[in-house]
Amino acid sequence: LARTLNLGLVEVETRRIEQQRQTNPDARELAMRGWALWYRPFTPANRMQALDSFERALSIDPHSVDALVGAALMLAANVSTGISHDRDHDIARAEHLIESALTLDPNSSDAYQTLGFIRRLQGRVDESATQLEKSIALNHNNMHAIFLLGQVRLSQGRPEAALALVDQAYR
Repeated sequence: LARTLNLGLVEVETRRIEQQRQTNPDARELAMRGWALWYRPFTPANRMQALDSFERALSIDPHSVDALVGAALMLAANVSTGISHDRDHDIARAEHLIESALTLDPNSSDAYQTLGFIRRLQGRVDESATQLEKSIALNHNNMHAIFLLGQVRLSQGRPEAALALVDQAYR
């Protein structure tokens, strides 16, 4: 329920921002637009527009944790879905962005979740699990981190643990 309400609020706020300040949005508004695009149905265009929104937010405020995490997640997701044009560059940039986010906010569940995702893409499965566990410890309701940890547990040859986590994420 909380996730549904949050997604609805992000979408409503994004529409309001687009209507009221199309010509000169601030970093917070651009980051919010990026997240709204992330939560829309997957299309390469939505992902690229989300990345652009996060990048524009960072050009205004390079210390925006939301924009740093969002840009890193978009780059990692683009690698994961095969729409990245330069896998190695995008992973390295995502890693740099997420390290910056964690320096600014070492208690960001979303940052640890994204770092866990990046580590998984790098084939560093045990480190991925550690980062995802940190994410979940900071936010027990982070269903993305729980689901990703389930995928990691499957990669580690622990199918029972994987199924329990995936089931928990869907509930």
